[in-house]
Amino acid sequence: MGLRSRLFALTYNRLMASGEKAGLAEIRAKLLARACGDVLEVGAGTGLNLTHYAGEVNTVTVTEPDTSMLRRLERAGGRTASPPTILRAPAEDLPFEDATFDTVVSTLVLCGVDDQPRAVREIRRVLKPGGRLLFVEHVRSDDAAAARRQDRINWLNRLLVGCDCNRPTLETLERGGFGVDDIVHGELPKSPSFVRRRGAKLVRANGIDIAYTEAGDGPPLILLHGALASTGPVWAGSPVAFVDHMHTLGKHFRVIAPDTRGSGATVHPGGPATFDVLADDVAALTEALQLDRPMIAGFSEGGATATYLALRHPGIVRALVNYAGFDIFDPEAMAHQGVRPMFGGSPDAATADPDAAERTFQSIPPMAATFATMKADYDDAQGDGHWRTYLGLFFDRFCTVEAACAAYRTLPAGELGIVPGTGHEITTQIIDAMTAFLIRHSPTA
Repeated sequence: MGLRSRLFALTYNRLMASGEKAGLAEIRAKLLARACGDVLEVGAGTGLNLTHYAGEVNTVTVTEPDTSMLRRLERAGGRTASPPTILRAPAEDLPFEDATFDTVVSTLVLCGVDDQPRAVREIRRVLKPGGRLLFVEHVRSDDAAAARRQDRINWLNRLLVGCDCNRPTLETLERGGFGVDDIVHGELPKSPSFVRRRGAKLVRANGIDIAYTEAGDGPPLILLHGALASTGPVWAGSPVAFVDHMHTLGKHFRVIAPDTRGSGATVHPGGPATFDVLADDVAALTEALQLDRPMIAGFSEGGATATYLALRHPGIVRALVNYAGFDIFDPEAMAHQGVRPMFGGSPDAATADPDAAERTFQSIPPMAATFATMKADYDDAQGDGHWRTYLGLFFDRFCTVEAACAAYRTLPAGELGIVPGTGHEITTQIIDAMTAFLIRHSPTA
């Protein structure tokens, strides 16, 4: 073993410490609570799993091919109440008879073995009939954009830590004869990620991974941003984003603020991204997070999405705030007349023209900064040039007092709020009015 191997073994526990504290240790504990009988752990590393074996486990045998790791593994094993049997062996060549173990454990191993199919065949060979493989592994993402990012960085990952983060591990397991009956997809805590850089979480809903941030405690409130924006920290200080107001709203509510499909860190895999789809995303998010009739508040495009949600899923929404997003429901609204020239470059444009949109926004000083922030935010989250793709999906809309009154008259029950001297922006006065309305309609009122 070379210098890199010795350095990796020396620093491994320190490198993993933040992830273990943030939740990886809990993941290990939950996984290994299912181990039973005679257990084999392959690629045991420095022994981070050893303290989690208990319950119905009879014996623990661990293997590790790296001599530098093996020395640390032996020290860790000696500190346990029931020291395991420790052997030097690669996962591709296990020194055991067929059908020896009831459980085999592999955590962050199959991404680094030299021959993954062979290692899987060996694991299956040493398992008893009806035995179980418990694993936590880096795998290739199902999302095409995320998978491309994995491909781009894989050479560096392999060089630094000997890990191929983009292997189709589940396919390899199934080809090796394993039936996968219980699988949870997610992110390792504290792993390098464009999502975690933003302080966001991911939840699977409506067929996509929705990135969202949270603040506060109390009745649930889903906060939907407008077009061009997101919940990313780069929007702090922007008058068209909710980022600066999350703390204030969090004093009264449990605020869940997702990046809508295609925006920020929520990847859109392709196909239509209509308001119906956006509304169904929010409905699925509500179910995934087990929210009981949350209140919904949206600005601009987010207000339109919130209203579509209430129309398509009326039983989900407890109370709704549509701020500056109601004109989508009025065919005569000014926004419909301005969208084509602003985002398409001409009054009869049939598709978005990102260059024309950029020229338009740069010619409007208040909007130039918003456009520049959007480009930086979206490209950082989803790759260079994503802002161009986004403009083909979504566009901002502007509302008038007259349009607000027209929309209000159609409501069987509702409140109309007009804040004088406020443009297409989110101000403290707007947040105060929104908060007062939501408190009146909260389940604790």
